Amino acid sequence: MQHQHHADISETFHSKRVDSQNLILVVNTENYVMAEYSRKTGETVWHRLVNISQRERVEQWLGQNYPSQPISAPKTPPSAGTFKRTAKK
Repeated sequence: MQHQHHADISETFHSKRVDSQNLILVVNTENYVMAEYSRKTGETVWHRLVNISQRERVEQWLGQNYPSQPISAPKTPPSAGTFKRTAKK
């Protein structure tokens, strides 16, 4: 796992970007992983207990500094079965 970026969230937490910047880890001052934030979904998954006010501040900071970027589904051509065939009379 290669860490590409470190940004301070607060005195207690900072972030580390991994996985081509789609996954951001939230770590504490002792470098324990506290949470993971996905830019694809905009969701934060917490691994350790954190005071609710700290948790809300961290989630707000992540949303502002790493806005979610949902990946749209690739456009695929219609399958052959979707076209109606007309019979010649």
